[in-house]
Amino acid sequence: MNTAAGDDWDYTVPDGNVAFLARSCILILDVGVRPTRFGGISELTNGLLVRCYDTDGATLLKDYTADFQVKKNADFALLAGTDNPVIDGVGADAVEVRWTFMKAGGMLLLDENQIFRVTTQDDLSDLTSFRWCIQGLLYEKGVFTDKIPRLTLGSF
Repeated sequence: MNTAAGDDWDYTVPDGNVAFLARSCILILDVGVRPTRFGGISELTNGLLVRCYDTDGATLLKDYTADFQVKKNADFALLAGTDNPVIDGVGADAVEVRWTFMKAGGMLLLDENQIFRVTTQDDLSDLTSFRWCIQGLLYEKGVFTDKIPRLTLGSF
């Protein structure tokens, strides 16, 4: 999957359910990873947006990137706990990010058909690999049904 500017990676809560999103797990694999780059490519011009929308997909409920957009690897530290980049020296280097919503003020609660969205505003197709997953619990309106095990929003 090539990720062009303007691509949205969405998780929409299924009909009749409520989702408690606990955290995001982000993994970027690329050669030449440095804090001042995004993966191993140059710092992004516009960055990533991380937002929650109401059922219409347009009414903004929460904007995690209202004051800044993630444009380089170091910017993830403003949202989450980041591990030191793993520099392979031979193959792809790794940027690993665990963003726990509880540590940022509370678990994220979304009602049926509400949307957690990551928007790419730049072309990321030169990255070797980019994955954004979410974890949490999914309840059928008052009845526990299942957890959301590392649901992949988008990857290539």
